[in-house]
Amino acid sequence: MQANIKGKRVIVKVKTVSSTYIGEFFVPELRTRLSDVLNDKDKDFISLTNVTVNDNEKTIAFVCLNKQMIEALEPYQL
Repeated sequence: MQANIKGKRVIVKVKTVSSTYIGEFFVPELRTRLSDVLNDKDKDFISLTNVTVNDNEKTIAFVCLNKQMIEALEPYQL
């Protein structure tokens, strides 16, 4: 059973200590900005879907990243 959660998917570029990820980041309807989700102290990780890592052509369905490892996160346009 799939929940009907409202929000928007934003394509982002995330730079960590060792890699760069480009993927879809879900921003729930109750949050309006990427920073609102990142600053949520109750969550230690962010989830990305349809992800490429370090400009590799292979797409990964799902990646979970520890927020403490993130150096930069920005909206990205393909």
